[in-house]
Amino acid sequence: LTVVQLYVGSPLQLSTLEYQKPNIVFFGLEIFDSGEGTMALIEDKQIQKGKMVKVKLVVQNIGFNIALNSKLSIISKDEDIYLENNQHELGDLKAGEVKEIWFTMSPNKRVKSDDQLPIYLTVTEDVGYGSLKDKLLPLTFGQKPPKTEIVDITADYESLTKNVAVFEYESNKIIANTGSFTDISRVETIENYKLPNSVGIIVGIENYDHLSKAPYAENDAELMGQYFEKRMGLEKVYVYKSEYVKGYFFDDIFNPETGDLQKAIVKDKKHLQKHIYFQQTVKYLV
Repeated sequence: LTVVQLYVGSPLQLSTLEYQKPNIVFFGLEIFDSGEGTMALIEDKQIQKGKMVKVKLVVQNIGFNIALNSKLSIISKDEDIYLENNQHELGDLKAGEVKEIWFTMSPNKRVKSDDQLPIYLTVTEDVGYGSLKDKLLPLTFGQKPPKTEIVDITADYESLTKNVAVFEYESNKIIANTGSFTDISRVETIENYKLPNSVGIIVGIENYDHLSKAPYAENDAELMGQYFEKRMGLEKVYVYKSEYVKGYFFDDIFNPETGDLQKAIVKDKKHLQKHIYFQQTVKYLV
């Protein structure tokens, strides 16, 4: 995060804060050898050859950001260990959020290992900062796994902003000063302030056909729409997201003769303002 604001008579200051990453971690598991979907001669919550058990696995996002579109996969590197229900869609994991996943496993009597079983956990998320890859699970013949301990996570943003790095540069040509952090989703509405005949167009493209995803673009567009209405007083605000931005979208909106923006304009009104917000360069749009 970089914050720059310009004022007259002060040096240029850039305030930067490191991107707060998600961090998905494995927190433990529990073995169930009784009830539906299990098969055991001895019920001791342990794994033995020829025994079918259910396993409850726990993961948590201990980072300070959302893990978007998270997916979980459990694999065995021994073909004699049978796994079922070992692929899961976790969705978006918020900071501190815990997910419990159930899968079934059954090592037959041909399993070569007499100790640690080659069962691995992978959790991926869209941004790629918080993924967990090939985590060897603590599954051992004849032993109960360690107790699961969940961590209480609270994102302390006030303390994070105290660690912002400030870089200052002074120039005779450009003079600037740092401003304060503002959460535009909490900006109060300016009462009785409207720009007559004003139009705002916001385009937030998050999903591309041939480019990597741009996380948060649609959320940014929503926030900009609120800001245009609450603080800038725009009379009409239109927010367009990925699903609408296809084909001849830009011509349909911005064509100077037949576009929707042209139709929304009240002619001969001097207060007209047009605001266009692009998340990515338009030329890459498919």
